[in-house]
Amino acid sequence: MEVLLTFFLALGLAMDICAVGLSSGTAIQKERVVIISRISILVALFHALMLFMGWLLGSFISGYTETWAKYIAAVLLFLIGVNMIQEAVFEKDKQSILSFYTWSGQITLSIATSIDALVVGVSFGVIHNSILLLVLITTPIILVTTAATFWLGGKISDLIGKQAEVLGGVVLILIGLFFIL
Repeated sequence: MEVLLTFFLALGLAMDICAVGLSSGTAIQKERVVIISRISILVALFHALMLFMGWLLGSFISGYTETWAKYIAAVLLFLIGVNMIQEAVFEKDKQSILSFYTWSGQITLSIATSIDALVVGVSFGVIHNSILLLVLITTPIILVTTAATFWLGGKISDLIGKQAEVLGGVVLILIGLFFIL
């Protein structure tokens, strides 16, 4: 039963990256396989890291993390969304700090989508559940979900062009606002 519950928890964590992947995948126009592979690996690794860090921190910061996690995620997603819209509308160079073509942009995205995993890890630490099973189940699910949704977002972009990137940016901003409302 613990494995099944952990599987569903991993799927719940993966839902965040689904929305982000579909909307952000629209911004990736070149080197898709390399960029999506790198983002997928980073997002999965950051989820594993956040789960473990949260578990280690346990009850010490559970209230603080839960209070601020949604604001941190909202700000990061807002910045990424605004950047996507600027790149689409103003034909900006794709090498800005929040671009999906840069390591800094990919790490920012990975952190923004992994904050919920930190909170889940904290809750596992507070109730003294094993983190190993959660990490072993969650990490591959996050990896596959990220790759699939970013790829699908890119295909949507192929069909409708720059409007998909603007729409993707708006979706990220709305998700960020949803976190804080």
